[in-house]
This record gives sequence, structure tokens and C-alpha cells, in this order.
Amino acid sequence: MLSRRHVSAAHLLWRRTAPLLLEQPFQPPRVRDIARAESLDETAVRKLLIQAARMGRVYRVAHDHYFDRTAVAALADIVRDLAREAPDGTVTAAPFRDRIGTGRKLAIHILEYFDRVGLTRRLRDTHLLRNDGLQF
Repeated sequence: MLSRRHVSAAHLLWRRTAPLLLEQPFQPPRVRDIARAESLDETAVRKLLIQAARMGRVYRVAHDHYFDRTAVAALADIVRDLAREAPDGTVTAAPFRDRIGTGRKLAIHILEYFDRVGLTRRLRDTHLLRNDGLQF
């Protein structure tokens, strides 16, 4: 069981870091960047985000890259929209990247995350909706 002092410290740390994830919801800073920006211990920030992920507040999309749950829900909606707009019902990295305004590498990480959790299924260089009803 966590002590009150520990819970307070974690709560205060969360209050400092959570807004950083929302500044650019589709391109949040990595753990090291959050730690650097707030002059915090990187290990403490990593532990906090792991704990927040267990609680469902954030999702770990790529190594040390955590997204707020509302951002992941919005990204999933964008994937669904792109799949509906495509004649073959697939999503590729370039249109997804353009829609969310990030770089190709991050767009691919996000699409791979959706493959891992079952929203989509990778089919060569495309992603096909697998579970349209999956909620985040």
C-alpha cells in the first residue's frame, strides 16, 4: 500500500506532466523530453507514466512514447474515417500522417500500435480495420 506522502508526490508529478501530453496530443513528448522540460528525474517520470497506463489514463504507443487516452480515441476515429474513405477500406501511413500532422515515423508507430491492440490488422503496407467497435 502506498503512503499518503507517496501518493501526494505521484499526484503532484502527474499534475506537472499530464498537461505536456495534451499540448500536442498527436505528437506528445517522449519520457526523456518531459523529464528534461520539467527538470525531473527520467526514471520517476517513466514510472509515473507506467502507473498512469495501468490506470488507463494514457496508452504506451511506442517505447517511452505515451499518449493521453482522449488522443488515442481521436486517432482511432481518424483511422476509422480513413478506412471508410478508402475504396479498398485500408489505411496507409501517408494519408494518416497528413491527417494528424506528424512525421512518418510517428504515424507508423501509431498504426503499429493499433495493429497490436486489434483495431487494425497489417496487410503488407496497409492497415485494415479489424475491430471497428474497439473503444479507447
